[in-house]
Amino acid sequence: MVLELLFESQLKDKKLVTIIWRDAVNSSSRVHLNNVHEAMRDGLSKNLNVGWLYLETDNELFLVHGIIDTQELDYFVIPKCCVEKIIELGSVSLS
Repeated sequence: MVLELLFESQLKDKKLVTIIWRDAVNSSSRVHLNNVHEAMRDGLSKNLNVGWLYLETDNELFLVHGIIDTQELDYFVIPKCCVEKIIELGSVSLS
């Protein structure tokens, strides 16, 4: 019952979305100057995450992908410049 109440109070009115975005996979690498553009493309992994779009700022998306009965949220903060696509999935009801 606790999770249902948390969902109703925190997530029910938020959009459920799929976000396709790019994220860095290497912290440091070496590349020849002629291949910088290829390294920029290849150094990013493509991600697909599903969750509730909890908060959006000018630069970031706060995507909640889980809620715990201790009132904690599992989330990603995704830079908008890394987002390729946002797909709205509709609403969810726990009743």
